[in-house]
Amino acid sequence: MTAGPVTVRLTQDAAAFAAAAGGWLDRDPVRTSIVASALAAAVAGALAERVGPGPRWVLVRRGEEVVGAGMLGHPAVPVLHLPPMPDDAAAAVAESLADGARVPMDAVIGDAGSTLAFTQAWTRRTGEVARRTMARGYHVLDRLVPPANGVPGTTRVATPADAALVTGWSTAFHTEIWRGVPPPPADPGQLHDRLAGGRLLIREEAGRPVAMAGWHPPAGAPGRAVVRVGTVWTVPDHRRRGHGTAVTAAATRGAAATGAAVVMLHTDLANPTSNGVYARLGYRLVGEGSAWRFAATATTDATATTDDAGLSRSGTTSAGC
Repeated sequence: MTAGPVTVRLTQDAAAFAAAAGGWLDRDPVRTSIVASALAAAVAGALAERVGPGPRWVLVRRGEEVVGAGMLGHPAVPVLHLPPMPDDAAAAVAESLADGARVPMDAVIGDAGSTLAFTQAWTRRTGEVARRTMARGYHVLDRLVPPANGVPGTTRVATPADAALVTGWSTAFHTEIWRGVPPPPADPGQLHDRLAGGRLLIREEAGRPVAMAGWHPPAGAPGRAVVRVGTVWTVPDHRRRGHGTAVTAAATRGAAATGAAVVMLHTDLANPTSNGVYARLGYRLVGEGSAWRFAATATTDATATTDDAGLSRSGTTSAGC
């Protein structure tokens, strides 16, 4: 690795960012999946109108070598996604975003080490406080183990007529995984894209919708592309009946049918029920990430090292974006 200081560049030019950072993202396609899939959509033009000014791409270099890359949501979704990178690179991103024309920031999500380094530098530079709201697991599918039959209900592809239902469920999903802290605003086009692409499934019991799960398009280099299952949500009073397992298995089949090399998902590691479900379906934990929220003043004794992500929870809200 090249020695020396790092430089940080923020751009909205998705094509230029892809040309510079694509090779770096492909080195760890599982833990860069969120950035890579959003970048693929942006380059294809899928984000051109639905998200206003669009994401801002973060490129980190040490000399001429790319040592990090990330994505900062458009102003309505000020969340930074930060894959694994050296601590000084993550700190440099925080300092660059905090200096000069201040970039609003609600949260940072991504690799555990990188997000911690970013959070420590961000809170030091801005005076804000931070709360670690989630320990995120990275899981990859070894081989799908179909769940046992006998769970009443059927699974169908969601349609645009389901938009209001799944939007409400998505809001409830994000509110729950953020542990009661108001979640960052949802990407206004993500569910629309899944509905339009037939990548969102709904589980019904006696004709009543009770659960959903979906997947993103594959992203990454040929032969190493990753497809991510996400937004697994079960209506609270229908949990522990097998609906979350059934709809996740169906979404996993749909994701695998895309031909991607890897099927993966993220989980809340504090949710033993859902993590157990995914393990029984054939997913294997391969890494850990974190989510941190920022605030101008503390509402608790939270600091940049506060960790309440170990709280015990149950349910079938789990697989993140």
